[in-house]
Amino acid sequence: MLRRIGSLVESPSLYLHLTGRENLEVHRRLLGVSKCAIDEALETVDLVPVAGRLVRQYSSGMKQRLGIAQALLGNPDLLLLDEPTNGLDPAGIHDVRTLVRELPRRCGVTIFLSSHLLAEVEQVATHLAIVSEGQLKFEGTPEELQKRSKQIIVIRVDQPERAQALLTNIGCAVTHEVNRILIAPDGRWESARINTILVQAGIAVSHLATQRLTLEDLFLELTSAPTPEKEYADR
Repeated sequence: MLRRIGSLVESPSLYLHLTGRENLEVHRRLLGVSKCAIDEALETVDLVPVAGRLVRQYSSGMKQRLGIAQALLGNPDLLLLDEPTNGLDPAGIHDVRTLVRELPRRCGVTIFLSSHLLAEVEQVATHLAIVSEGQLKFEGTPEELQKRSKQIIVIRVDQPERAQALLTNIGCAVTHEVNRILIAPDGRWESARINTILVQAGIAVSHLATQRLTLEDLFLELTSAPTPEKEYADR
């Protein structure tokens, strides 16, 4: 069973004095797979042009991709990646993110990605699991997670205090941040109607939009709820 699983935990264990190809050769011998697996892995992670270069000359992103190549050598069915973009610069993060998105299609492998960088997870994951204090808070697709929470209306106006008071008086659930007002839609107050009310009151509206909650917003909403067992049962 373990031979069907490949893994990369944060940073790969590499021999810096060896080339990329030589590092994979060491790992290939441990696994007992054919030599052609090295070329396949290098091609998958787009490192063929630098395979003969010493790993100490690799960028952090290249080392991370070489670590993924190591994990792919045994042609696993399941690939475990723990914080694969940790410590990378924006270019390295982009490369690894793109690779993670493409691997299931190119290699037929299922990827289990563990990360605290929720913005990265949001861009690559097809299914999510949120765990907090040892409890599974959610499991499903990003779309299913979005359905558990209402979107918010974001407004920027020239008189935020007056706008907040006006909207609160008509029954809107309003939060005033530094430079914007947030309204939780409840079915009664649509964006167009809110805009009309503000304009008629002489308040200039420079921005009004319905905003989709980010994965980070949803994560905080789930993990900060006080009742873990039935927090979303009635939604």
